[in-house]
Formats: sequence, structure tokens, C-alpha cells
Amino acid sequence: MNDFTSRIRRKFMKKYGLKESQGSVCINRLNGKRCCGDIWKHLHRYEGADHISLWNRDGKPACYVSQPYKEAFERPTHQAALAKLEELGYFVKVDHLDTWYYPDRTVRIEIWKDKETYEQCKKGGRK
Repeated sequence: MNDFTSRIRRKFMKKYGLKESQGSVCINRLNGKRCCGDIWKHLHRYEGADHISLWNRDGKPACYVSQPYKEAFERPTHQAALAKLEELGYFVKVDHLDTWYYPDRTVRIEIWKDKETYEQCKKGGRK
């Protein structure tokens, strides 16, 4: 990671008051559940996820981040997977500009437990 991408990553962390999780990267953990352990299960990682990370707030998982390449993000299967996550109650936020994995070639997708969690982190982030 170079200085430019490190700055984008730090900006994300500071904005929401997050720290990167040292545990397994699994969407299921956003709900306080154990990692399901199966890489192909829908709630471990969704179809199209790439460059994934899990972020904690106050020691608990709050946000799952995926930074797929733009071409993959635009595929109908990827869009359907994100829509399914929203149907399940997750809050999905897409950022086309501030990615720290291959900027200009990837999209940052933030998957939050729900909109309330996102709003709480947004208000409580450090500026």
C-alpha cells in the first residue's frame, strides 16, 4: 500500500471510528454470529466480493468492506447479490471514488449490519 492509498484507508477509519478486525472476515459476524467458515456460503462472502476486510467499532464487527473491480461490480450477478443483502436487512453503501485497492479500477462497497449502525458510526467518527 502506498502513501496515497494509505491515506484513503485512514480517512475511512477516522470517518467512522473503525479499526480493522483481526478475526475472520465474514458477513455473518456483523450480527454477532460466528463465522460460518464456508467461503461460498452467502453470508460468509457474497458473489463478486474481492479485496475484503472486516471493521470493528468498540471491539465489535460493524462493517464488511469489499473492493471489487468495476467490471465485476457492474455484472448482474453482483448487483443481485447486493440486492439480496439489502433484502436481508443489511445497509449497503457504494463509494466509486475512495477505494484503497487499485484506485480508479475498483469500487468500495460497505456492508453494514443495518442503517442504524451506519448512522451511529457516521455520527461518532472522528474528524
